[in-house]
Amino acid sequence: MIARQTDIDNPEKVKEYIAQKATSKGYKENLTDIYDRYVRYNGLNWQRPYYIRESQTPYVPTEEEINILINSSPPRYALIL
Repeated sequence: MIARQTDIDNPEKVKEYIAQKATSKGYKENLTDIYDRYVRYNGLNWQRPYYIRESQTPYVPTEEEINILINSSPPRYALIL
C-alpha cells in the first residue's frame, strides 16, 4: 500500500506520507512497524517516528441489546447469560 502511494526506497517521503495520512495513531504505528522491517531487510537507514496509541473506552451494550442476545441464544446459554 505504501509503495503505491510513495517511493518506498526514500525513507523521508515514507515518513511524510505516514504523518499526513488521515488515520488513527495506532494504524500509523503499525505502518511504521511494517516499514521498519522493510528498512532493516534492505539495509536502509531512517529515523523511525513514534506514535502513541490513544486509549478507547470499552463498548458497553444497552439493556435492550443484552435482552436480544439472551432471547436469541439457545436455552443452555440463555441460563448462563
